[in-house]
Amino acid sequence: MTVLLLLACTHGADSSGDSAADSGALDPRYDALRAAVAADLDASLATGASVAILDHGQVVYAEGFGSADPESDVPVTPDTLF
Repeated sequence: MTVLLLLACTHGADSSGDSAADSGALDPRYDALRAAVAADLDASLATGASVAILDHGQVVYAEGFGSADPESDVPVTPDTLF
């Protein structure tokens, strides 16, 4: 199995690490990943991140975390452009 992790982060003065799911129920298989991303955001100057996991070319997980624009508190989504 091939797995590729893509990560993009925003940078700003506020380091909020709140996670925002794109929609639907959260898959508990990714709880550890969510916690790690939230902890990394809390420990850095990044205000948001978008994470995707692909398996054989198919997106199996995509989620946005934190804020894309800390001044207007726009949440990051899996489709946020950085």
